[in-house]
Amino acid sequence: MALQEINVPHKEGWTDVEKALVEYHDGPEQGWNLMFRGLKELLETGEISYKG
Repeated sequence: MALQEINVPHKEGWTDVEKALVEYHDGPEQGWNLMFRGLKELLETGEISYKG
């Protein structure tokens, strides 16, 4: 069985694994929060101020 190499791209500010894990966890959560805030705004006002 051959070993496979895992390449992880470098990102500024990632100096340790803990920071990487926090960003990995918080990134999707932030996306969901933005989506639901936009949905709430759409239901309340009929439009979304953030167009992306």
